Parts: sequence; C-alpha cells; structure tokens
Amino acid sequence: MALTQSNTSTLPKLWISDIIAGRQLAPFFNGLYSPVTPPSGTPTGHHILSLDPDTPETIWKTIGYNLLNAGCSVSVYPVGHFTNQSLEWYLADIPLDDLVIQLMEAEISWEEWVEGLELEPLTLKQALELAKLAILKILDEEKLNIELDSLRRRAQVSEYTWEKKYLEPIRASLEKALLLSSSSTDPTEARRLQLMALSQERDNDKLIDGIIAFCRRYGWSRRDVEQRLRQLKTTTTTPKASKLDGKNFLGLETESISWIFPGIIPSRGVFVIGGHAGTGKTTFAYDAAVSLLLQEEFLGEKPVKEGKVLIVSGDELPCFTQDKLIDRGIPLDNNDWEIILNWDITQWEMLEEAIAELRPALVIIDSFSSIHRDPAFDENSSQAKSTIYDLEALTNSYNCGCILIHHLSKSKENKGVAKLRGSSAIAAAASVVCLMEEGKNGSRTLNFPKVRGAQTESFKVSLNHSTGRYKVLTGGDSLTTKSLGNRILSFLTQEPHKRFEQGDIMKALSISTDAASYNSVYQALSRLHRRGQIIKRPSELGGKRKVYGVTSNLLSQLEGIQDPHPSVLDNVSSEISITVDIQGLNDLDTHLDTSLTPQNDVESENLSIADGEGDSATLTEIDAQGYECPEVSQSSVTDDVIKLVQLEAQLAQLKAQLAQLEPQLAQASSTEEEVIAPVSAEPLVTDAPRSLSRGSLLYEVSNSFGTWENCLLEGKVGVNCWRFYNPANPEQPIYCYSEADFELQF
Repeated sequence: MALTQSNTSTLPKLWISDIIAGRQLAPFFNGLYSPVTPPSGTPTGHHILSLDPDTPETIWKTIGYNLLNAGCSVSVYPVGHFTNQSLEWYLADIPLDDLVIQLMEAEISWEEWVEGLELEPLTLKQALELAKLAILKILDEEKLNIELDSLRRRAQVSEYTWEKKYLEPIRASLEKALLLSSSSTDPTEARRLQLMALSQERDNDKLIDGIIAFCRRYGWSRRDVEQRLRQLKTTTTTPKASKLDGKNFLGLETESISWIFPGIIPSRGVFVIGGHAGTGKTTFAYDAAVSLLLQEEFLGEKPVKEGKVLIVSGDELPCFTQDKLIDRGIPLDNNDWEIILNWDITQWEMLEEAIAELRPALVIIDSFSSIHRDPAFDENSSQAKSTIYDLEALTNSYNCGCILIHHLSKSKENKGVAKLRGSSAIAAAASVVCLMEEGKNGSRTLNFPKVRGAQTESFKVSLNHSTGRYKVLTGGDSLTTKSLGNRILSFLTQEPHKRFEQGDIMKALSISTDAASYNSVYQALSRLHRRGQIIKRPSELGGKRKVYGVTSNLLSQLEGIQDPHPSVLDNVSSEISITVDIQGLNDLDTHLDTSLTPQNDVESENLSIADGEGDSATLTEIDAQGYECPEVSQSSVTDDVIKLVQLEAQLAQLKAQLAQLEPQLAQASSTEEEVIAPVSAEPLVTDAPRSLSRGSLLYEVSNSFGTWENCLLEGKVGVNCWRFYNPANPEQPIYCYSEADFELQF
C-alpha cells in the first residue's frame, strides 16, 4: 500500500526527539521540529508531539503549553507506548508508509494524553517541578486547578500538605521573582506584601520577630505596624462592597441560607452557644454532632445534609469527653468523626489541616476561653473577635458549620447578646448566638438573640442525662405551621420555575380565604422563608404584592432529578430499542392525578417519627382546613416531595419520548432504512463528526494523487485524518487531512 503526502498546507507539524533520524518523515508533514530546534517565530496550525519514551514529562508539557498558549491545536502520538522503543527503531523496522498510517491512527488529543497520565506515579520532586511549570504556563484557572490536583494525587500528597507546604511557597517565590525582576518595583507595594505575609503568620514568636525586623527596616513604630496588620487581616475576611440600584437589588437572585438543622445550626459560619458552667453546653454540642452522624432529630429538626464531625477540645479531660459521647450513643464502629485534644489557637495549621483532610460538615470547639492560653489575651478587648472572624472564614472556605462553646457574663443586668462574656464584638462576628440558661425543675431555656439571615423562636428543653439527649418541652414552631409549610413546599416544588402569590397558593391548596387561614398561611410562608427553603420577591404586577418560589439550592436539586428537556433520539432504524408501555403511562398518569388531592397530600405526610427514646409522635393538632397535623420532620417531608417530583418527571419524560417516537415509528413500520455494513475489518474511531457518519452517503475525495467519486467514509482515524473506502481499488484506502479535501455527492 503506497502513501505519500497530501497538500502541504493541510498537513500537520511533527515534533520528534531526533530530526536527523526522522528526516524520512519530512515529505508527509508541514515541518519537523524537536525540543532543541523549535520553530522560528510564532507557531501556527496543528502540531503532533511524537517524542521518544524516555523524554521527561516536563519537556512534553513545556512544548504543549507553549503551543496551546500560541493558539495551536495539539495532539500526541506516544512513541513506544507499548514497546518502549524510540522513533528511530520504528523507522528501521517498519515500512515508511505503514509507520505514517500507524502514527495517524494512534494519534490522540492533548487532553486525552494528559488524562492518561493520571495512573503514572510521580516522585515529590517531579510533581513540584511540573506544578511550577503549570503555574507559569497554564492561563486558564480551572485547567490549572485540575492539573495541580492531578499532580498531587500522582505524588500521593494530602490536600493540606500540598497546598500549604508546597504550592504556597512556590507561588510566593514566583511572585517574589517577578517583583524583583521588575524595574519599576514600588517600595510601597513591597512593604504591603511584607505586611500581608505578617498578617497571615500564626506563630507568635515569628510574628514578633517579623514586626521588630519590619520596624527596624522601615522606621515604623510597633503600634503603627500592629494597627496596619489588624486592618489587613480584616480586609481579607470582609467582602468587597458593591452598589446596586433598588430595582435590581429587589430582583436579585440571592443565595439562600443553608442549614444542618433548619433554623438552628447553619451549614456555614460560627454558632456560639453561651451558658454558665454546668448548664450542659458541651452536651448540647455533642447531641447535635451525634444527631448529624446518626441522622436523628435535634430539637425537633432532622438534619438536611449528611456529613462528618470534627471535635476540638481545649482543656477538658479525655475521660469526660468519652463519658458524654458514650452516653449519647455514638457507635464504636462509626468512623465518620475525629477528635483533636489539647488544641489552642497557636496550633491553627493543625486545625485547618484536619478540616482539609476530614472535610467535616460540623466542627465543635470547646471552648473559646480554653483555646486562648496566652495570658496576655483579653476577651473583653474588641480584638477577641479576630478568632471568630478566622473561624468564619475557615468554615466558609471548607463549607462546614462550627459550634463554639462560650460562657455567659455574671452580670444580671445584661440583656440579649450582651449576656455573652467578653466583648460585644464576639457576638457581632458570629453567625448565630444561642444562650442557654437554667430554668425550673432542671429545664433549660434556649434563646436565639441573633440568627444571621433567619429568626428562631425560643425553646424550653430538658436533658436526659442517661442518653445525653435534649427534648423539646415548649417552643419552636407549632405543628400546624410545620404541616402547612410542608404542604406549601410540596406545591411549590411541583412547578419550581414559577412564582406564586399567597392567594394563588391558597387557591391551589383549597384553603379558605378567611382571616385566620390567611394568617396561618402567612406564618407558614414566613417560616419557610426564614429557614432559606423558599424565596420572596416583589411581584412584577407592582404595588406591595409579593411572590414566592423555591430557592436556587432546591431548584438545582430538582433539576438533578428531572430533565426539563428530555433527550431526543437522533435516528430510528427498523430496530427500535425502546419499548413504550402505553397502558403503563395511562395508569401512572391516573395514579398521580387521583393522588394529588389536598387530603391525600397531607395523608402522605402522616409519618411516624420516633424520637431517641422510641416514643412515636401523636396527632394532637388540627390545621385551618380540618386536617390532622402530625409532628413530621422537614427532612422526611422533603424526601416525599422529591419522590413525588421523580414520579412526575418520569411521566413527563416518557410522554415526551412517546411524542417524539410516534412519527418515526410510523415511518419505520412502512420502510426499512438501508444500513451498509462496514467494508473494512479494521476498527473505526467513533468520534467522527455527525455530518460525516458512516452509511449510504457517498463523497468525492481529492488529494495530491487525484480525485475519486462514490467513496464511502469509514471513519475518523486521527485528530485531523479521515479514511475513505475506494470502490475502484478496495485494497488501498484513501486518506485526507482536511475537510476541504472531500465533499458530499448529491
């Protein structure tokens, strides 16, 4: 089989390790290059990298990154991938024409080659060299992060160690090198960079030495340096201000607050619980932690997410911690939690490393005073808020909640958040403040003077010491409000892309319009909105009218279940692989229509929820429409809602597929579409363009050897190479390197 070059302008460029050894390939390509003889000027066109197997990965990627940054397309032919031989060995052992065809057929894209390196291990030194190269060369931030994470896995390094101990120093050294190499280095910018580095220092000794050195070098006073460090530290945790006009702000799709336990513990940010010694603050935190691990109710709310737990103890004896956790009933074989003992604020890196590796949903820190062991620390100073700010930033970075245990002031005159001991800045910096105070007969009162983005009613609870669980005696939302809210949420999720006024919701749920019912629905809507489960927006109809709908978080979950645009079959041949049960569709449709009544809707929510003592919930209240209202957790109802949406989504998808198939089924029943079998037994690449798919289509093909008609496309055998069957000479396929070399015959 003879093969020579096509039009030179359409040929790719070839990169090989030894140009002299591979000079025989020159007629088949638009240029030969090597790492030591790159092209002069800016490279263009398509390039194939075919370096020898012993070429270091850094050389492969240096060439590839440079070509991609210049706008070239890059593919790879990994010479010696199976035989570990050089290109020179192939040229000596394989006929030239066959080698070129083999090279074209085995060619893969740059992305495929990079993905194929995932299974190849790296030493730490190799990984760091490649990481430095990637930071310098990869311009797309998303692709850079993917590459750096791949290098980390290949070197088998933990996320925290990789980021903190290796990548941060690499970035710092590169930034410093760029700064020093600049002829217009700004002294003010240099001082600012040094102050930024000092503001991130956690080691007190290193921080003091750095401040002294800075003062001596630039003549600043220590007071000025410390004040500037506080300002810089605040700017790193404070969002940048933005300005919007009123209309755009009210219509803004803001991110709704998310929770671990709805309305109580948020999924991000710091939850500060304050109480006097012995009131049960730590037991409260452990009750929440184990409830999350075991997916049990906590203060009447089931967790809306699953996750792990990290417990951080300051000075409590391990035997006391064990006693509380054993009483709470945490199983011995539960491996979804870890604990750090004897931690304080000077060991911040240890905490961040533990969070980075465990990825907990909830972190518990006991307590604020015990983690500050420095005698000079004053919690009455406004600087006490720095720890809260740091924890807020940390939990937001790793998407986890944090319960921080603190104490109350002894003063009986303080009210609200002022009851927390220490500076008022502590409460101001936290996301949630909960105050636990002892009541009569061993009960406790939980007040929530601050809940950022929501409003939580007070609770009166009792502690079962033998089980370590808190039971709600009074407080929280009524069962009527919960049940009605669940019905409203179920209705809104049926049409998640629409917004409804309160009157529309009441009409859809067949709720009477009297004043008592109107107020009940308003309270239920307010509860859902406070918990971040629905959104409230001004109506486009104007005036003071409001509309409600599902949040973007819930919408994304529902869209993960149902596809609003069902897939359409591209082609239907005489063999139909999908069987549509028409009677099954009608039965499912009838079942859904008859089951979506208000009474059945509520009855589907009458679930028996068992608390930690094994007692079942009882039906004790009646809502405004006369329905019995069981104490149903939000999580269980959300599961029912999602199941209902799944059934509706299945029905909608089947109906859409049936409607799409009907005309094609009619056509398939009258005629059979002719499908031409493959002529060649050689394997075909299936990623050919849709317009070039195999079948009965005939093409006119041209190249430097001539022009042929009535050619069948066998497939795409390379990134830019197509193979055609020539009926005039079946033994010799025709190869083209550009779509311009062939066209469809009509």
